[in-house]
Amino acid sequence: MIYLYIFHNIVCPLVDAILLLKQRFVLPFARRDKAHGEDSNQSAYAQTGDQSYPKHMLTSQFRLPPKKYFETGSNMVYNYIMHKIFGLTLRIDKLYLICYYSFEKEMIFMPKNYQKELDNVIHTLVAEHRRPRLLLHSCCGPCSSYVLEYLSKYFDITLFYYNPNIFPREEYDLRLANQQKVLDSTDWAKLLPCEYDHTEFLTAVKGLESLQEGGERCTECFRLRLERTAKAARDGGYDCFTTTLTVSPHKNAELLNRLGEEIGKKYGVSHLPGDFKKREGYKRSIVLSEQLGLYRQNYCGCEFSKRG
Repeated sequence: MIYLYIFHNIVCPLVDAILLLKQRFVLPFARRDKAHGEDSNQSAYAQTGDQSYPKHMLTSQFRLPPKKYFETGSNMVYNYIMHKIFGLTLRIDKLYLICYYSFEKEMIFMPKNYQKELDNVIHTLVAEHRRPRLLLHSCCGPCSSYVLEYLSKYFDITLFYYNPNIFPREEYDLRLANQQKVLDSTDWAKLLPCEYDHTEFLTAVKGLESLQEGGERCTECFRLRLERTAKAARDGGYDCFTTTLTVSPHKNAELLNRLGEEIGKKYGVSHLPGDFKKREGYKRSIVLSEQLGLYRQNYCGCEFSKRG
């Protein structure tokens, strides 16, 4: 709260005062470019006329005119000073916008640190001597290896191997066998079996087949698998659910966690945040895969990723 007080009662009035100075001294000077025959594209101020500038729409409307303009004319000292003030106020505008959106718009400029959020959850569990039941969606044996090693210290884990995106069936069976190999070699988790139906994936991504890897088709694939995991977690009475997908450097942890939170609310089950590639998680999965003799696939899973 102290930061909000400082922002609203000190930073905002200070920036407002600077903006008044800008309108009084800088803007009239910048508009002189018309008198010098400047092209309208060379100065954003030449296009703005005498309009006033809304408090929260500053940086997007300003571009610094070419420095050479400020170094010409009869009063080079005045021009130079105005150039410096102009540049400073632009930087202040940008800072003001960042502060405004950070405090007022839920910090949209600041991505969440999901590993830190997971650390906080684990710290609370340890302090309260609790060990929740976790339904962990696994995309494959190699990716699950590090995540299982890590989370099994704090959760009772059931592995949910639901991946209808994998194609062909022989590839699915090979990856499932390697997943079972991880579980047979350790005491980290037990497996919750589910049926393979590739048509579920094809239905979910219908119309998106031609899109590039990492786009909307992948988002719908994530959504399909996370929805099924959340539903199984709710029906099975688990405390929370999450996925091993974030261990991959090719997967967007921000997107996966956002989908997990959204889907968790829909089904009434907690989503466990995480970004398992952090803290050398991906590298550790490679080491564990070598130790366990696991098959490491060379494409994500579906026929469209194999095409790429």
